[in-house]
Amino acid sequence: MGTTSRRKLPTPLELSIEDCGTTLPLIHPHWYVFPPLCVKKNNIISSTFVDMKNRNTTTKKGAFLTLATILSFSLITPAQVITAVPCDMLGMSVNVGSQETMISIYHTGQYMTSPQSENFFMWEFTDQQGNIVHQDTIVDDAFCNFDHNWSLTDTINVTVHFVNDSANTDNWDISQGLSPIGNSINCLFEDQLFWYIDTFPSGTTYGRWTFIHNNLGVDVYEPPTCIDANQIDPTVFCPEIFEPVCGCDGITYSNSCEATFIGGVTSWEDGPCIAIEYGGCIYPLACNYDPNAFFDDGTCTFPPNDCAWPDTWASGCTYSDAINYDESAATDDGSCIWSPCSTCPGDINGDGVVAIGDLLGLLAVFGSSCDEINEPNYTIEGKWTFGNNNLNTMFIYEDGVRYTYYCVEEDCESLYNSYEANDGNHLPEINYYTFENDTLTVNLNSGNELVTPVTFECDGGEAYFEMPGYSLFRLNSNCE
Repeated sequence: MGTTSRRKLPTPLELSIEDCGTTLPLIHPHWYVFPPLCVKKNNIISSTFVDMKNRNTTTKKGAFLTLATILSFSLITPAQVITAVPCDMLGMSVNVGSQETMISIYHTGQYMTSPQSENFFMWEFTDQQGNIVHQDTIVDDAFCNFDHNWSLTDTINVTVHFVNDSANTDNWDISQGLSPIGNSINCLFEDQLFWYIDTFPSGTTYGRWTFIHNNLGVDVYEPPTCIDANQIDPTVFCPEIFEPVCGCDGITYSNSCEATFIGGVTSWEDGPCIAIEYGGCIYPLACNYDPNAFFDDGTCTFPPNDCAWPDTWASGCTYSDAINYDESAATDDGSCIWSPCSTCPGDINGDGVVAIGDLLGLLAVFGSSCDEINEPNYTIEGKWTFGNNNLNTMFIYEDGVRYTYYCVEEDCESLYNSYEANDGNHLPEINYYTFENDTLTVNLNSGNELVTPVTFECDGGEAYFEMPGYSLFRLNSNCE
């Protein structure tokens, strides 16, 4: 085989082999370090050089060996497959051919990480004022090449984020006697470029873009998390609907709202985690709330009798128009106080003055008979349940406050008959309401309201809530 003539290689200007994984600097204008695959062991480093003018490949003798020779010196056995090496064994370098207005940067991560098709390099270049002068996301390519108009006096900040979700350093760790941890590749590289002026041995000066620090990569991998504590907010009102979702923590939640704001999970799938149905306490504010329960079995216990109030559920007056409104309170404790109504005789419209408006109000009904005015006017006040077949919950509406009671006894009706409004047997959370023109408005706290027209049947013994679409039955009414 004949020999191929090649221009004689000048004496190397500067050859640093201090950091394995960093491309060697320019030796000759027609030579690239390509590709800079190297494994450092006993200070032996190999890099393959390509004569870009004659397209011949050679290997620098002496301190540099071929890749095959290096692998024979390494601790890696033929049965091992190194898919990646640690971030601090990787680096980047300016390639030969970069000029004043064009730059080519090579990253070793492409050839040291497999599968190469999953290598993502997110490059960003900024000036000293923080302005982005170039950015690019490159897949499956070791080179970042582009033209620019930087001044040769500029210092350019370079950042590249290198990720490969399909690769890890497990085999490398094992080859070094370390325990594998399975983390995917997520490396950050930061450095600065400047125009470096140097002189050939002949005395001719030349310039090249050069990295100032030659920084290696930093591992910025963060394991994915299932629970985000910042999402948890027990003051958020979640609808009492059962559309179960399976959280990433393996827990079934009644709906996605509870999964987010009570469980704090970052992801879930529709449907329960398991198909076993059982009863439990499904009231989120209860001491023994069970998000996996499929139905309420009446076992709920509540603070402060059965457990302490959590700090996030501070109680106080939650009604904004009250004198002692407490904006930090998450649960109303019934302590709200309002300004007294007007006691001015004759002030029918409550404006604090007895005037023509009060007279007009009286004249509007003047001459009417009491029978015309006092037609059946049913009230929401009293004790209400969902019917004799569903007595686990009772509401007492009285003086603008709704109280909620639970029963787990066999004779709930007798127990409910013994209860009175605000007697201490109700759930800690109370709800203020108004009932005007047959429209019920209930403050569900945390900024939520139930607003529904109410139609009475059975001589006022049944109240049909039109918006939710269900009926409540007055206790002892026998209206079912």
